[in-house]
Amino acid sequence: MDEIAKIFPINMNNITVDTTYQTYARAGWQQDEGFQLSPAFDFFGDVLLLASNKELSFTGNTRIPQDCAGISRNWMGLTGEHRTRRRSSFR
Repeated sequence: MDEIAKIFPINMNNITVDTTYQTYARAGWQQDEGFQLSPAFDFFGDVLLLASNKELSFTGNTRIPQDCAGISRNWMGLTGEHRTRRRSSFR
């Protein structure tokens, strides 16, 4: 969920535990899937969830979604952590 309460589901796969019994999981998006880190940042790439870390670790590409004439919408590399507003739902 971003700062305007828009929900972007993260479907984690490869959910398992490491040698210290800490849960971790991975997910990812292709460029054409339209995932956003927030309304200000489009994103495609991978995310890692570690039970011992409040932030999610992102590795991929981001850009600012804008439609200004004469300004390119280029993707740039991104590696870092991002604190999301976690909302878990188990069904």
